[in-house]
Order: sequence, then C-alpha cells, then structure tokens
Amino acid sequence: AAAAAAAAPVGVGPGGAYPVGTASPLPWALGLVGGGLLATVGGMGLLDRLRGVVLREQAARWESAGTLATTGDLAGASGEFRAPPSTGRRLPAIGRRPLVLLYARRDAVAWLRSPERLTTGVLAGLASAALLATSTQLSGPLAWVCVLVGSAVLWGASSALVDGIRHGIHTLGAPALLGQTAGLQVLLHTPAPAALLGVVAAVGSGAGLLLAGGVAEPGAALLPALLAVVLVAARARDAAKGPMPLSLMTPMPTPQGDLSVIPVLLWQADGLLLALLAGAALALLLPLGTGAMLLGAGALLGAMALMTRSRLRALRG
Repeated sequence: AAAAAAAAPVGVGPGGAYPVGTASPLPWALGLVGGGLLATVGGMGLLDRLRGVVLREQAARWESAGTLATTGDLAGASGEFRAPPSTGRRLPAIGRRPLVLLYARRDAVAWLRSPERLTTGVLAGLASAALLATSTQLSGPLAWVCVLVGSAVLWGASSALVDGIRHGIHTLGAPALLGQTAGLQVLLHTPAPAALLGVVAAVGSGAGLLLAGGVAEPGAALLPALLAVVLVAARARDAAKGPMPLSLMTPMPTPQGDLSVIPVLLWQADGLLLALLAGAALALLLPLGTGAMLLGAGALLGAMALMTRSRLRALRG
C-alpha cells in the first residue's frame, strides 16, 4: 500500500511531493516494495524459530498478565512480560562484606543479569538528564515542557535499577532472615541505584549542556542528579503501593457518564505525577541557588521516606 501511494503521480502520500514532469517516484516505490519483502521474509524466519516451550511460556505469561490487568494491577501486568534474566547466571551475588556493600553487589549482579534493561535505563537516563539540563538554557513554555518530559523519562529510566527495592517489599510478611526486615532491605537496596542513576544524570546533563553550547552552571548540572536521587526514593514508595482499593472501582454515574475511571487512572499514575511534581519543584528552586535546591531535594526525600514508611505499615496491617 505504501508503494502504491508512493508511485501515484500527485496528491497521494509521498507521491504528492513529485509534480508531474519532474523526478519520478518509482525508486521510492521499488524501495518500499523491497523493504516490505525483506520484512516479510525476516518475520517468517523468526516465526519459524519459535518452539512449543516458548509459546507455552508466553501463553502463561499472557494469561497471568490479563488476570492482573483485570484487577487494576497494571504494574504487575507489565512485569509479567519482562523477559527473565538469561545472562550472568553464575555471577556470585553473595560475599563476605559489610551489608551496604553486599547489597550494592547484589544490585550490580541483578543489573548485569538483564543487560538489555540496564542499557535501556542508562540511555534513557542520559537522554532525560540532557533534556533537563537543556531546559535551564530555555525560557517560557518550552522550558517547562523539557522539564516535564525529562522528569517523566527519568522516572521510567529508574525502573530498571530498583528491582532490589521491589524484592525487599515483596519479602514483607516473610520471616526476617538474619534479622534483615523488609524496611531494612529497602534501605540497603537504595544507595546503589541512587548512586548509579545520579552519576548517569550528571554525565547526561554535562553532555546536554555541551551540545547546547550553554554555560555549565552548577544548578543546571545539579538538577538532574538531585532529581534522580529523589526518584529512586519515590520508587520505594511506589513499590509499597499494594493492591488497588476496591472502593476506587465503585461506579460514579453522572449526567456526563461514569467517572469512576478517573480515580483509577490517578491511582495508577500517582508515581509518575509525583515525579513530575518533584521535577517542577526543583526547577522552581533553581534560580534561588544550589543551597535552595539541596534543601528542596532533602525535603522531597524526607517526604518520600515518610510515605514509604506509611505504606509499609499499611501493608503489614
């Protein structure tokens, strides 16, 4: 269909860019046909490589994800499609070291066992930090668009680094092995992703300022790094969310229709909304100087810690 649109003389698709009597769109049409044939042959080859074991695993994951999605657990449903770790299975995750370094080692081994997630998260963190740093060189609505988009992408990038925090939350209610409660595990799993994402954000902000040709102000480079640390703490709060309350599923009939979907969407996206608010708050403190940004980041970290503690208590109850 794309090739036919390209081959049309005028007014249809890409063919509209070629007035009658000038360059012919035939090369574009042939290229699209060739690309379509290659994609078809490649898709057939990939489908032919599928085996029954893989198909059964995918069917089971799809069924489990569908069950979770019907209960409103979109995070759990999306996690079902995550490919299990396939590399670095023999990397030792346990050793005789202080607890902080031991948990950092466990986090590092978990990252190396899923290199595609780690690579995607690092690249997204670099891009978001560059966007946040570039926003300091702009003004008006465009600057705020960069801040919000950069905060959202950085929130997504942090997901690849906090599996240890999620694991600590999942041990809630289980016997505390070696005296390490769920809260202590979450606390010990926080430094490694916060440090890595902070370094990635600092490098990305420096690269963004360099490409933009702006002045390397301390606040511009500090904004993404501080936001990265805050978002890692926000991930701990998000991991302790628990199941969606059934009260949110209560119908809300109005003359405009059923509005019960709005509270559900707000509950699902509260982590993202909080990330956007944190990025906007730090951006507002940027003109006040480095000290104000550090105090703002400290206040946000304290708020995240209190909300995480409250959610852990609610889950225990």
